[in-house]
This record gives sequence, structure tokens and C-alpha cells, in this order.
Amino acid sequence: MTPSLGPVPTLDQIAEDPAKAATLPTDVARSLWVRGHIALGALAPYVAMPADQQEAAEVDRLLDIEQATEKLSVTKDWLYRHAAKLPFTVRLSPGKVRFSLRGIEKYIRQRQGR
Repeated sequence: MTPSLGPVPTLDQIAEDPAKAATLPTDVARSLWVRGHIALGALAPYVAMPADQQEAAEVDRLLDIEQATEKLSVTKDWLYRHAAKLPFTVRLSPGKVRFSLRGIEKYIRQRQGR
């Protein structure tokens, strides 16, 4: 005979007391996890996040010189000459630079007058 698990907590109950999730069997936890993600996906279009918070929430990526020049439509020479003045330049070590993708995107938006 299988022991009774008792009532399965709702997603609301787990949100209020996350410790309740620790006692769930794996299959029940997985089912609740999937249902939670379905709900998040359904709600996403209706939840507006301010643009500055959206930008901060997005993961940044460092680009090498080739990727950055392609994104900016400039030459390697131009980018190296201006790197010290550009706000999206990241110095990893002497002579080694990378370029923030989010920083480049922000720079482009500002240059377009948005």
C-alpha cells in the first residue's frame, strides 16, 4: 500500500511558502513546474516591464572585434581607434578588448535619436 501524500499544495501555496516544494515527489513537482511555466507564458504578453528594466534583465554578451564591427557597420581600424572613447568597450586585460552587445545596441538607439 502506498502512503498518502496528503493534499498537493497549489502554486499559490508554494509561492507563499517555498519550503512546501521540498516535500513533493518528483513527478508532482515536475507537473507543477510545467503548469507554472504555461501560466507564465500566457501572462507574458500582458505584463509590461519598463524598457530600462527589460534591458537590465536581458543577458549581455561580449563581442569580439569582428562581431562588433559587423553590428556597427564600421571597420576594425575605426573601432580600435575609437575604442577608448566608446561606452560599450570592455577592457579584459592590456591589449585585449571586447564590446558589450547591449551597450552597442543602446549606443545605436541613442544615435538614431530614440
